[in-house]
Amino acid sequence: MTRLSHKTLAGLECSLATSTRLEQGPSCLFCSQSGVFVPRDLTAELLARQIPGTQQLFEMRIQPEDSSGELPPPTNRGVTVTTPSPYAVAWAGVHWFSGTTNNDAWAVLDAVSGLRMGAPVVKHPHGAKGGYFHSASCGGVTVAWGDTRPDVLVTIPGEVCEELGISGLVALSILTGLEPTSRLDVAWDADCLIPEMFAEAFIAGNVVTRIQRPFNPKTGRLKGWDRHSNHEGDTVYLGSRSSERFLRVYDRRGPTRVELELKERRAVELWRRLIALNDEAAWGMEALSELRAFIDFRERFEGVHPDRCELLPWWAEFCAGADRRSTVIPRKAPTLESQEAWLRRGVAGSLALLVAVRGQPFLDELLRNGQAKNATRPDRLALIAAANFESFPQAAD
Repeated sequence: MTRLSHKTLAGLECSLATSTRLEQGPSCLFCSQSGVFVPRDLTAELLARQIPGTQQLFEMRIQPEDSSGELPPPTNRGVTVTTPSPYAVAWAGVHWFSGTTNNDAWAVLDAVSGLRMGAPVVKHPHGAKGGYFHSASCGGVTVAWGDTRPDVLVTIPGEVCEELGISGLVALSILTGLEPTSRLDVAWDADCLIPEMFAEAFIAGNVVTRIQRPFNPKTGRLKGWDRHSNHEGDTVYLGSRSSERFLRVYDRRGPTRVELELKERRAVELWRRLIALNDEAAWGMEALSELRAFIDFRERFEGVHPDRCELLPWWAEFCAGADRRSTVIPRKAPTLESQEAWLRRGVAGSLALLVAVRGQPFLDELLRNGQAKNATRPDRLALIAAANFESFPQAAD
């Protein structure tokens, strides 16, 4: 069952006041194109009623679901964790969505306008970086495109994500083919936590993570984390903003929020899990598993394997039984272009130095070793065969 904020619900009810009365019962929208159930809520209903052409894409289907509960309080921006129960994390929220689609830019804007209760489209005089020379916005959503780019860039900021809810984002994703190829922020609200807990555990070493924690003698502190405090509250940052995973915890403007920022492949794979699961509660647990795979707070002891150390009590309560499991990221297939770029960027200088010192025999030996390794790599043999085929003269018809 998908829950909407009071603000969103009131607006949608107002928009549908003169429409046909909603069906009663456990119904939902079914996408015949992708075979995915869109969670039953007024956002999906509005989408199907107001955007031209979607009646052929969606149809009403009956799908059993649990009995609905009360709406969360208006200040609930995600999930409020108060007890170590699997159900405590059922409502993880999305606080930023940025990605691309190969759909037409104006079709995307039409879909957004329907979800945003008929909000007007405003064309901007400027575009965006990366060759997106044109842009427009609708209901807080920015859409950018370029004459020579095959894709359309869509940016949905945090406040708009909260108003749409996960169900609205899912509907937009299914309808337009939009995926978070740039960034996806998953957020939980946790009244039982404060940012200081994360900072103290990280500094004390009570953590299992791939974040590098070297000591910086210039600043006299560990690297891998940062903290900002002002009159609004505290914010703790863990990890590198340029990596595929980054964590921020802050208590500004409401309860403490734990926010996992995912980029590129990790963002896309976790989002696809939501579409496949069609269950926000189960997806919330998947997101927590991804968070624990990135950083896990445990009471560490010297000589004891990290997996044998107990979770810190406050972290165990927050994780609510979610296991520690990372999203499986498909390995990118190597290309000749990527191999050449890596060679020029990271190897050319060192290779030139060694050849200058050790001579041509060193380079010949290095090439022989490389050829022997390639003979055991089917992916590289395939690249060699494809390159030879393209260079081979083709017989005229």
